[in-house]
Amino acid sequence: MAPRADRRASMLRAEEAYIEDILYGYGDESWLDGDEDEDMLTDEEVEDAELECGLTTRELMDILSRDITTDDYDTLLKLDDRVPPKTAKAEFISNLRVLSLAEVMALVAASGPPEQCGVCLCPLLEAVDVDPRPQNGSSSSSSSTAAEIIQLPRCGHIFHAKCAREWLGKFGRTCPIDRVEVEDSEDF
Repeated sequence: MAPRADRRASMLRAEEAYIEDILYGYGDESWLDGDEDEDMLTDEEVEDAELECGLTTRELMDILSRDITTDDYDTLLKLDDRVPPKTAKAEFISNLRVLSLAEVMALVAASGPPEQCGVCLCPLLEAVDVDPRPQNGSSSSSSSTAAEIIQLPRCGHIFHAKCAREWLGKFGRTCPIDRVEVEDSEDF
């Protein structure tokens, strides 16, 4: 065998030994009560048993013994579902300040109106009068109220407050637009 093939075969044997250690408790047979046949799982039961990672032994051995392809997408999603996302602290999320209408209008005047919320993709300023001047000859501006909008402190992107809080609390601790961390990394 070529050196590369030897190395791969050696790695596969090591992975199989590691998985067997996990499945069979590192050689600890104290769980046996004397009737070994009753307590032993069949090879098929072992291969179909779900591991902590969410995969069956059969699926895990299959992935470890070959190159991963696009057909493995669902299997990899199972693994990904078991890893909780790193989210922002609840204290940080609750301390996000809702911008006043004047602050929103200043942002709009400085950089133009943002098209949509970067989380829900709905119009961001739907309930806000972008032009504060009276319309159609009336002496007062419209009675529209500002949607609750927050601005992330580090990158300055603005979002619906509800959307940003949900994103930071459930899906990530970074801005959904540019992935800038919203808090100092030592705070996590």
